[in-house]
Amino acid sequence: MTINTSAAIVEKQAEHIAISASASIANAAYSTEAQATALVLTDKVRFADAVLDITLPTLATSGKSVHLYRRDKNIKGSNHAPVPGDNFPHIYIGSFPLNAVGTQQFISLPGITISDDCEFYIKNDSGVATSGTTVLTLTPWTWNGKSS
Repeated sequence: MTINTSAAIVEKQAEHIAISASASIANAAYSTEAQATALVLTDKVRFADAVLDITLPTLATSGKSVHLYRRDKNIKGSNHAPVPGDNFPHIYIGSFPLNAVGTQQFISLPGITISDDCEFYIKNDSGVATSGTTVLTLTPWTWNGKSS
């Protein structure tokens, strides 16, 4: 297949580890601010593909998910939105549906929206606490014109 000059193509940036949680995340709990690494962009990219690497020690309950939330930073000067929690989950991005297995899983959530300066948090709704390290990796991307 030949792609025409000036055609819209996807241009991906380097992967970013948005969450690295070496401690267990309890069922119905959120990842913490200490586990989040801010995503700071300078070129107005608005989308990313997300991949969750999660290990559950026992079978997840069928139909359960891990939910993804975004916290925007520096939204009014140096003021940030609140850290997501049960009373204020903030910006819901999407859910990672879990397979009903008690092993490591890699689950993708493509095309999520991002902002110039933000953090991401997950809420474990698997029915069990996580084990091992839970990692959320983002690959920011944008549309660009193909050069000749």
